[in-house]
Formats: sequence, C-alpha cells, structure tokens
Amino acid sequence: MYLAYLDPGSGSMLAAAVVAGFAGAMVAVKMWWRRLTGKFRRQQPEQVAGEQAAAESTTTQAEGSEPAAQAASAEAAGRADRES
Repeated sequence: MYLAYLDPGSGSMLAAAVVAGFAGAMVAVKMWWRRLTGKFRRQQPEQVAGEQAAAESTTTQAEGSEPAAQAASAEAAGRADRES
C-alpha cells in the first residue's frame, strides 16, 4: 500500500481537524450528559424565585416599551431634521 506524501501544512491541518473533532465530540457529550441528568435534578428555591423575578421584569419591560419607542422615533425625527 502506498501512502501519499504529507507536507507540513497538510499535517498541521490534519492535526487541527483531529483536535477540533475531539473537542466537538466532548462538547456534544457534555450537552447530552447535562440534558440527561437535568431531568433528575431538583430546582433550588432561589432559582425558582429568580426565574419568577425575571419573568416579571420582562413583562414590565414589555409594558413600558411604548415610551421607549416614542423616544426612539423622536430621536430619529431629530436626526432627519439635522440632516436636511
């Protein structure tokens, strides 16, 4: 069996591909393992409270977004006046 000649650039590319493949496989295994074990973990009380607070702040931001949109449109109108 004849082997092809590998110059240093090809060897480096092959080594990088092997390292990247190994790292990608390890990340995939880590994600799979966390998904598997996450089903059996108990949520901590402070995590539940934090999630509820985050949901409430998101609702508050959505309700308060009208003034922000008005301010943005006023700023855009001001830029248009300055440009003309």
